[in-house]
Amino acid sequence: MLVLTRGGLRSSALALDFSYNGDRFAVLSQAQLDGNDSGRKVTVSPMGPRILVVEDDPRTKEALADLIQSEGWEFHVADTVEEALAATGDLGPEVIVVEPRCDQGGAGSLLFKLRQRGEWTPVLLYTDDPAYDEQYALEHGASDVIPKAAGPAALRDSIARVLADEETDRPL
Repeated sequence: MLVLTRGGLRSSALALDFSYNGDRFAVLSQAQLDGNDSGRKVTVSPMGPRILVVEDDPRTKEALADLIQSEGWEFHVADTVEEALAATGDLGPEVIVVEPRCDQGGAGSLLFKLRQRGEWTPVLLYTDDPAYDEQYALEHGASDVIPKAAGPAALRDSIARVLADEETDRPL
């Protein structure tokens, strides 16, 4: 467990519980620790849904990390299709967001390989060229195509819709 403090005399802290699989750390839960006159109040909440982003541009990765984490979702990133495929097995993301042209046209390869393995994780294409990519997406099993020009709110809304659909589609 890692405890991060803010303010004097531990007036506020964040505790994170990690797991390590020999390759990377994953946050299992977080707790907000608030100091007050009556002692410590602890609120534990599991991390939100895991969102895997396949993107090779550092500025776009940073912007997407901010967006995803601001919603309480876990942000994970892969620079290449091969990294993304490895991460899907270890991570089990609820949604994959991919820039279709990263890693030399990686969206097509990623979709093909995921579907070939029998994995139906929703894949969202976040693209500069929605007209071209929409037809491609329909043919290869992507869940949605979001134009970058529509802004981050459009991507956030699409992720939220897919997550809501996943919740209602799960067996009881």
